[in-house]
Amino acid sequence: MIPQNLKILQLINCDGEHIGLYVTTRDDIENIQFDFDAAFSAKDVEDIHSNADDWLEKHKQIFRVIADEIITDAI
Repeated sequence: MIPQNLKILQLINCDGEHIGLYVTTRDDIENIQFDFDAAFSAKDVEDIHSNADDWLEKHKQIFRVIADEIITDAI
C-alpha cells in the first residue's frame, strides 16, 4: 500500500536537466533542499560525497526510485 503522505521529488540540476527521482514521507519539505545540497556537495565529507543516495536514504529518509517510460498508442 502506498502511504498517503508520500511525496515525489524530481531532482533537477542547474542546467534544468532531470537527474533523479526520489520519494519521501517527510513533512518538512522546506528542509529537503538543504539535504540534497549537502548530499551532492563538493565538501570533503567522505561519507556524504562517496555515495549521496545511500546517505540520503540512511540519514534523511529520502529514497531514490527509478521510473520506466511506457509508451502506448491506446490514448
